[in-house]
Amino acid sequence: MHIKRRGSVLYRVEWGTNQKTRERFVSVQANKKADQEFVGEIERWVASEFNALTVAHDNALNNRPFTKVEWKR
Repeated sequence: MHIKRRGSVLYRVEWGTNQKTRERFVSVQANKKADQEFVGEIERWVASEFNALTVAHDNALNNRPFTKVEWKR
C-alpha cells in the first residue's frame, strides 16, 4: 500500500505473515519528503486494521470485489 500526497508517494506500507515463524509483521518506509513522526502511527493503524486490510488486499489481487478500508483515527 502506498500513502500519497499530491501524487507523491510518502510512505510504502507492507504487512503480512512471515512464512517461517507465522508471525505477523508491519513495515513502513518513508521517503525523504515524509514526516518520520507518522511512521509509528501508521504502523499502529495498520496493525489494528490488519485483518480488514488483508482481506481487501487479497480480493484486489485476485480481481474480486473488495471494500476499501477507511482511515480510522
